[in-house]
Amino acid sequence: MSEWILRGDIGRVLAPKGGNVEVTEPPLTETGFEWISNRARLAVIALLVMIGGSAFLTRTGSVARGGVGLMLAVVAMGLTLILTIDSVLKSRATLHELSYASTLVPADEGVTLQVRT
Repeated sequence: MSEWILRGDIGRVLAPKGGNVEVTEPPLTETGFEWISNRARLAVIALLVMIGGSAFLTRTGSVARGGVGLMLAVVAMGLTLILTIDSVLKSRATLHELSYASTLVPADEGVTLQVRT
C-alpha cells in the first residue's frame, strides 16, 4: 500500500480532480445537504412534520388545538437549536492537505494525481 500527501501553498485550497488513486478522506467542507443526509435525516424529517403540524393546529378555531400547535412550535424551535449546535460542532472543515492511498499499482502503470486550486 502506498500513501501520498499533497500540501498546497499558503492561502490555497487543493481539491481532487481525478487520477488513478483514491483520496482517503474528503478534503472540502461539507454542504448543508450533505450534512443533513449523512447525520440528521430523521431529525430534519421530524422537524418538518412538527412545523407542518404546528401550522395546521394553530390555524384551527379551537383554543386547545391552538395551544397544542404553539407547544409543538416551541419543541420544533428547540430541535432547530439542537441541530444548529450539532452542525457547528460536528461539521467537516476544509483540509489543507490531500491524502491519497493506493493498495495496488501495476508495474507497467504510473500513478496520476490531478488537483485543482
